[in-house]
Amino acid sequence: MRLEYLVLGILMLISLFSVKRSLGQSMRWGYILLSFALKILAGFFFVHVYTEIYGGGELTADAGRFMAESKAIFEMHAVSPSTFWSVILNLPSLASETPELLANIPHWVADDAALLNDSQNVLRWNALLHFISGGNIIFHTLFFATLTFVASVDLLQFLSKRSTIPVWILFFLCTLLPSIAFWGANMLKEPFVFIGICVLIRGVFDTLNWKRRLWRIALGFSLMVMFKPYVLVALLVGIVFYFLSQKLLPSISTWKKLLVFSFSGIVIFIASGVHRPFTQIISKQQEDFINVRDGGIYLYSESDSIYHLYEGNIPNVEIFDEVLLVNKKTTVSSFVPEKRYQIKYITLQPGEEFTIKHNLGRSGSGIKVLPIDNDIVNMIRMVPMNLINVLLRPLPTDPGNWLKHLSFLENVLLITISTLTFLFRRKRIDIQSKHLILGMGLFLFILIQFIGWTTPVLGAIVRYKAPALFGWVIIVAIVFDWNQFLSRLNGSEKAINKV
Repeated sequence: MRLEYLVLGILMLISLFSVKRSLGQSMRWGYILLSFALKILAGFFFVHVYTEIYGGGELTADAGRFMAESKAIFEMHAVSPSTFWSVILNLPSLASETPELLANIPHWVADDAALLNDSQNVLRWNALLHFISGGNIIFHTLFFATLTFVASVDLLQFLSKRSTIPVWILFFLCTLLPSIAFWGANMLKEPFVFIGICVLIRGVFDTLNWKRRLWRIALGFSLMVMFKPYVLVALLVGIVFYFLSQKLLPSISTWKKLLVFSFSGIVIFIASGVHRPFTQIISKQQEDFINVRDGGIYLYSESDSIYHLYEGNIPNVEIFDEVLLVNKKTTVSSFVPEKRYQIKYITLQPGEEFTIKHNLGRSGSGIKVLPIDNDIVNMIRMVPMNLINVLLRPLPTDPGNWLKHLSFLENVLLITISTLTFLFRRKRIDIQSKHLILGMGLFLFILIQFIGWTTPVLGAIVRYKAPALFGWVIIVAIVFDWNQFLSRLNGSEKAINKV
């Protein structure tokens, strides 16, 4: 038996018995095995999508690039173990001695090497797994599928104490909502973020002893900082609201606390001047994604800058392999990778030649959005459309391949469950749970705005909103009155039988 499959089998067995031990008699083995099997199938479906649908038989897109680049880093170990470990541990004094080994790793050289660079951290962890996997894609996929499965069960243990919904239904909501199952079973950033969210939420909100809370908070915070800091920012707003609501203004209603908190936050955000660099960062992120949506060519320049030629200006140039020749005066945007939020526009003259860095085609699922253009007023104007784009799209009429219909069906499922939750909501909810519900609502709203502001590609929106589903599950779990729902069902059955 190959080593990677032996290790994977042992990990799966340990995980399954750990889950059963945690849930005890509240969950049958049959449900656990069924849920885990479906989670594994989601991993195989991910590989199929990124191999057969996007890759023409070869793992492609982000998944393929991360695997190939992490393999390149792993292979440094055979050349120079000290260099390999300097890269893994982020020791610049050693890594800087061999920049040529990193030069052909796009996700590494895109920004400065730092522990807060999420792409580099994905490469680090996958490179370490290569010691066991030998580059086996299935191993990486199922390894992370198993870990996210266990983390989802950790969140379940917290929710089961606050919900009237049967544990087995909560179990499937936490582990098998389509986006949670699919995006939690791969070698990208999402599995790390899912694990971080689940353990951080339980560490912060559950009634555990201080040791069990501390390691969860430390692990969850670290993972979210390293892999998706903006998700952590959105979640921290909800957490801060929860704790401030417990201590401040005890005599006013929960909704008034939310209004006071939101108004105070906006005033501080504007008065402190933080809105200026924030708007600049979001605007540049949006522009980067608009470039991805529209396609175009990135060029190396004689300076440290990178030029971006928009797709509409391509008729003004000629391309010969990896060289671009300018035929007519052409405007390009220019930025330095280390200062990617500071851009300027320059004009290229006829006869100039440049080496091509990237030649990108137009995205198949791009949508029109209002350009922010460093104006916070435009960001405010985008808020309603952000909610529509992130919560309701893709629609069957939107651009994209057949996978958009699966995302549309998931949205229908989420809207249906949300509607049922509103119709059969609990009449009496304790004050702490109310604060938690509104805290998770803030998390959802802010994360949706981050995504809507920066992402004009529906395929990316579907992926980026997956972490928000954990906040949605928490709200549904607390608000939905299962007993009221059953009573209504039983009443309907009796009425039908009488007829």
